[in-house]
Amino acid sequence: KTYNEGVAAKKDAFGKPAEHLRAVTKTPYYAVRLWPRIAGTVGGLQTNEGMAVLDRSGKPIPGLFAAGETANGSLLKGAVPVGASLTEALASGLIAGEAAAKAGK
Repeated sequence: KTYNEGVAAKKDAFGKPAEHLRAVTKTPYYAVRLWPRIAGTVGGLQTNEGMAVLDRSGKPIPGLFAAGETANGSLLKGAVPVGASLTEALASGLIAGEAAAKAGK
C-alpha cells in the first residue's frame, strides 16, 4: 500500500526514480530474503541456452538441467564478475525450471 501510494505521488521512499515506478496490483505476491556475497565457481557443468546439461559430445542429456554456479558460464560465458552470481543464479534458475517443467510433461 505504501509503495503504491508513492507510485501515485511519483516519489519512492527509497529514492527510486519516478520514471521506473510501477504500481503493484496483481496478486499473489512473492518475496525472498537474500544475503549477497561474493563467490564463484570456475568450470562447472556445460549447458546450452535452455540450461540442459551437455554430454562430452555437446548433446543435451535428457531431463538433466543445471543452474547458478553449478552451470557457471552458461549466461556469462565463463566470466564471474563481482556481484553477478546472484543474477546468474536467478536467471538461469528460471530458465532451467521452465525447461524442466516442460520436459516433464
